[in-house]
Amino acid sequence: MSAFRPGRPARCLAGIVTVMMTFLSIAALSPAQAMAAPDPNLLTNGSFEGAGSTPGPTVGWTLTKGNSAAYAGGGVDGGHYADFVATAGGGSMYQDIPVSASAGQAFQASVWIRSSVGTIRPTLALFGNLNGTGRAAAVVTAGTTWRKFTLVMGLKAATRTVRFQVFGVVNAHVNLDDAVLTFQLLANSSFEAASTNPAPTTGWTVRKGRSAAWRGGAQDGAYWADFFPTGTGASIYQDIAVTGELGQTFQATIWYRTTASAGGSATVALFGDLAATGTASTTVTLAPTWRRVSITIALRGRTSTLRLQVYGAVNSHVNLDNALLTPVGPAAQTAPPPISTSRYLRDLTGAAGDATIMRSRGATDASNNPSGHAFLQLLDIGGQDQLDGGVILSATSRFISYQQLLAALKAYVSGYASRQLPGAPALIAIGTNNDMDVSAATGRDWADRVVDPLMAYAAGYSGITIAGANDAEPGFRAGSAVSRAWLSGYLAATTAKFVFNGSADGCSWTAPNATCNNGWRASDLYWLGAGAAPARIITVPQIYNTTMAHQWSMISLTGAATARINFGGPLTEYTACAQAGSCASLVGNAAWGALWSAINANPRTSQPSLPYSTDLRIN
Repeated sequence: MSAFRPGRPARCLAGIVTVMMTFLSIAALSPAQAMAAPDPNLLTNGSFEGAGSTPGPTVGWTLTKGNSAAYAGGGVDGGHYADFVATAGGGSMYQDIPVSASAGQAFQASVWIRSSVGTIRPTLALFGNLNGTGRAAAVVTAGTTWRKFTLVMGLKAATRTVRFQVFGVVNAHVNLDDAVLTFQLLANSSFEAASTNPAPTTGWTVRKGRSAAWRGGAQDGAYWADFFPTGTGASIYQDIAVTGELGQTFQATIWYRTTASAGGSATVALFGDLAATGTASTTVTLAPTWRRVSITIALRGRTSTLRLQVYGAVNSHVNLDNALLTPVGPAAQTAPPPISTSRYLRDLTGAAGDATIMRSRGATDASNNPSGHAFLQLLDIGGQDQLDGGVILSATSRFISYQQLLAALKAYVSGYASRQLPGAPALIAIGTNNDMDVSAATGRDWADRVVDPLMAYAAGYSGITIAGANDAEPGFRAGSAVSRAWLSGYLAATTAKFVFNGSADGCSWTAPNATCNNGWRASDLYWLGAGAAPARIITVPQIYNTTMAHQWSMISLTGAATARINFGGPLTEYTACAQAGSCASLVGNAAWGALWSAINANPRTSQPSLPYSTDLRIN
């Protein structure tokens, strides 16, 4: 049971090391050529979908000497595009992205551009630490049809911030859409490290064949590679030094075609430590037009080298261009992860000043969450007041409306996004409890009036997922039946995930299917923690002592014949207890270890990763 019972009135990836070449690549292609495989995007609102209206704001972007708006209809990606007009020389719109990058690493940016006034020549730029550790820039020519332009920057030193910036043309309308910024692990990925025609494919190794970089007709930039296999098993490849962990995923994409009339096929493959820690491959049919293929590898163990390799048939011409290799997911968490800060929000007032406070808290929380891990941020609000349309903040008698709460939560999300590091995805869970008005109707209200509007707002921020949450406990006022009804109402009203962060008051720590306090059973808690929707529910149980970890292993075992509970990790109150001075809790690492050991003691409840550990504090 929580020590903080809600009141009721009268309630790069860090560690990736590789050697990269610094080069610049600018290319243009038609929208029809854009293939479906998405790149992991570090930009916020790169497709300008966070507008909410037309015209609307270009959320997430900063302006200098100019004006911008997002308009619906006619874009390349999604429902909106941006229109930027520079009002003076040097006018621009940009984003600063916090990163954790090493010397030699590279970043690739792309954006679609057009103009409503004829030919324009805006400038694209990338800066590392505001030009201190890297710079790439180019003037591009765009007209009245959408064209895609790509820019790559290599870093000269360790970097904490990358800026992507578009400089406009004074009084001209520069339309932008589908802006993407990604890590790039490959050297000479577009074969632009050339000064002759043909030229060597610098950075690539050829086995049983020959290769050359040719100018003209490239998919990206000026050059493309032609690989001509001369023996069985011939290939062209690149080995990249990484620090990869079990479960971590990497994605490679590459454009391909052939200049040979006979066509043929090629096989694109990824290997972890020469296949020891993972393999992925696909075979494609060669044709005269450029096409893109994407493959993803999940590592089976700690990995020091990734290989991207393309195999071709003897005497065929395999043309390649614009390769990209990026990390796309954190590794499986089999040791205690960094501990995120979750919050009891008791100091909200409903006033406009809440937004300033919450924006600062979001930025602080994000800046403390390092790359290479996933994070859960639980914002524990309080009980629902259905009659008045809002919430009573936990352990207080203060009411704020759903509208006021939503404004504060949006500020938290925007603050979090402003300092979120790449490779550190966040699940932000908005929590109520079962200690006030609890019914199917209030479950629907939580979805319709809080979670869904916040999820729509956060859609413009990559790397952030919104979920609803409920601290449902046998010790609170609502019984098991209405607590179940609340979850049914919530799940029916939204597609968002659900985080169950309740307690197991009075449940057995040695046997499944047991009774708990106040008429609850282990089966009730299992239903809330998994049974209602196993694919949508993440359970983050209160683990304040080791007994609680064993309780939850027995609750998972109760329903394991159907589906084990998907545990996200432990919720602790170490900081909150220190603030209150009236309770005790395990520290995060100890709680994580206790839960990990308890659920993995039985193969029916075990799981390969426990990604989160979060600790509550009182605000």
